[in-house]
Amino acid sequence: MIRGRGAGPSGASAFRELAALVDGSEFGTRTSKDLAQQVEECVDGLALLQARGTTPGPSSCTGLAGTWRLLYTSEASVQSIVRGLPVQVVLQTVELSADGRAGTVTNRMEFSVLGAAIESAGPVEPAPDAPRRLVYTADSRLAFEALGGRLQLSMGPPTRGLWSGAVYLERACRVMRNSRGDTIVLERADDDDDA
Repeated sequence: MIRGRGAGPSGASAFRELAALVDGSEFGTRTSKDLAQQVEECVDGLALLQARGTTPGPSSCTGLAGTWRLLYTSEASVQSIVRGLPVQVVLQTVELSADGRAGTVTNRMEFSVLGAAIESAGPVEPAPDAPRRLVYTADSRLAFEALGGRLQLSMGPPTRGLWSGAVYLERACRVMRNSRGDTIVLERADDDDDA
């Protein structure tokens, strides 16, 4: 278990340990209280490694740009959807301007039936007081895609003032905590070498 003390593991091996912990957890839905506690301890250890500068990682939000695959989340709203529907993949795409000052974040759950997806998207910008924290507004939509067509239905008003901050960030993996106190573990899904 990562504790962030002494000569401990490198960031990459520590992330592999975390990924092994959450493997088979169905995005966190099949996680016991014990396992959830182990995940949080592992995340705390990764955060400590990066805070101490013992692991490389981007120092700004530009490192968050790209498409990421969800491995685990403690977020109850995501878990409730995953438990009830045939979710195939959960992705997050962060697009930032060249100067990293503005962009868009899109969270997307794709289902294994009829090409259906749930999407939440909105504008994003770096938090002025935290270089690896994004502040965003989520606009929820239900999107169905089939036979080249797309139908979108609104699922309610936009949610403003949300944020998500990287506690651990490397090119191929990232661990986030958000304004709701959730933990999110992701791996890069694209092959963007510039991130």
